[in-house]
Amino acid sequence: MKSVMIIGATGVFGRRLAAHLAQFEGVSLILTSRDETKAQVLAASLSPNAKGIALERSAKLAEQLAKHRPWAVIDCSGPFQTADYSVPLATLKAGAHYVDLADASGFLSGALLETAELARNAGVVAAFGASTTPGLSSAVVPELARNMQRVESIDIAVAPGGQGEVGDAVIKAVLSYAGRPVPVWLDGKLQHAVGWSGGASLNIEGLGKRRVALVETYDAELLGPRDEVRDYVRFRAGREARLEQRGLEVFSWIRRLGVKFNTEQLVRPLSFVRQIVRRLTSDKGAMVV
Repeated sequence: MKSVMIIGATGVFGRRLAAHLAQFEGVSLILTSRDETKAQVLAASLSPNAKGIALERSAKLAEQLAKHRPWAVIDCSGPFQTADYSVPLATLKAGAHYVDLADASGFLSGALLETAELARNAGVVAAFGASTTPGLSSAVVPELARNMQRVESIDIAVAPGGQGEVGDAVIKAVLSYAGRPVPVWLDGKLQHAVGWSGGASLNIEGLGKRRVALVETYDAELLGPRDEVRDYVRFRAGREARLEQRGLEVFSWIRRLGVKFNTEQLVRPLSFVRQIVRRLTSDKGAMVV
């Protein structure tokens, strides 16, 4: 039986992944959380082959890896905008495969440089960015461009359903780059624009009109040079609730004026507001490439 450790298993994405993996025969789960009780309750609800343990994202990770000896580690904790490489490095040194759900440009741009040699020497896989972006987006683009002579531009948008759960880590990530420079591929080269700027209405089949704005992803740095894009690579995202979307765009504008914020103090109030406005939204979302 192969054991899989999920870091951040009681978060929004961790819970879904744990529930999915629990259905596979021959897989045992080590579910981690800062709150051991939450991890144990989740484990008990999923499978007799699951157990919950307390674990900070990087604190004492090497010790826990040595104790439990997982076959693979999946990091769902985030936000990766402020993360270092201590988790993947500790995982690879322990001889386990590593996967994460990172979408942060800064984290992903240096990930392979930091870990490739170690992964090769250990004979294990290090898979970064197994998320909507750049995981799905970078897989879809070559399929769409298969018979094309060249790629002029790539336009990607994500418009999730407003009723979907959003954890504190996601809110922290979104606030971290609002009003700050994010990488974009423009005129055939890497440049920068402002996060959550350029708001526009996008007509999406099956959803109707959704407002989207520029967000931070690794796609510009990855797809621009890889696919030799001549014009631009643009990745935009939008919240279904207009109050949330407009609020992020206004926050971006205010930050650009030089106003400073303690984003940690904003997470809880924003999470509370979101619980109210999500009742007015749907469960329908889409990704467009």
